[in-house]
Amino acid sequence: MNRLLKEFAGPETYIPLGRLGEPWEVAEVALFLASTPATFLQGEDICIDGGHSAH
Repeated sequence: MNRLLKEFAGPETYIPLGRLGEPWEVAEVALFLASTPATFLQGEDICIDGGHSAH
């Protein structure tokens, strides 16, 4: 039964934060990357997935 519930559950059940991300949350990261404080970043992968890739 638990496996069946997981199959039909929404994606927010697989995200540790328990919700889907909002567009503004992605936009804030994009704005940071375009800002002066981010000029020293080179070749980074920034994962904006609410912690999904951590587990």
